[in-house]
Amino acid sequence: MTRSAIALLFTAFVGAVAVPVTEATPPTATPHCYLHVKARAGDSCAGIAAVFNIDTSLFRRMNPGVTEAGCGHLAAGTSYCVADGTYGSSTSSPSPAPSPPKSQPQPTKPSPSPPPAPPSPRQSPITDDCRAYYLVQHGETCGMLEDRAGISDATFRKWNGFINADCSNLWAGYYCCLGV
Repeated sequence: MTRSAIALLFTAFVGAVAVPVTEATPPTATPHCYLHVKARAGDSCAGIAAVFNIDTSLFRRMNPGVTEAGCGHLAAGTSYCVADGTYGSSTSSPSPAPSPPKSQPQPTKPSPSPPPAPPSPRQSPITDDCRAYYLVQHGETCGMLEDRAGISDATFRKWNGFINADCSNLWAGYYCCLGV
């Protein structure tokens, strides 16, 4: 599979814009970067790193222009490195780009699809645009789920309209939304 095909696959899978290696290295990235992703509004280091199956600390090493404080909200429209031949490899040649998780269906074309049917049981209201439902486990809090998804508290509450002010009504065994 060519790098352009991999970039197209990631574009379809992630919904972000993968930038082919022929473009200039982003100012935030190392010079050995061979696959970039363009951040969307609300993206975070943790969110992009999870999609590309890399550790957040590795994401920051590949993007030395990103500060720890800036990791929570990346600049929309800015390209960030997600595959660099110098990290995670014992050789200096680029390693192949990571594959999407096997449990996710691989899209055949980059066009958007309708959101999946909502699972049950779930609390209401949840945004109609939800594409990533999560079954809440005993002891989990809003903050834990926000960190898991790499989203802000405001975004979590926007997608899950049932959450009260102190998040005391997040029920174990019920689904909530962690992504649109």
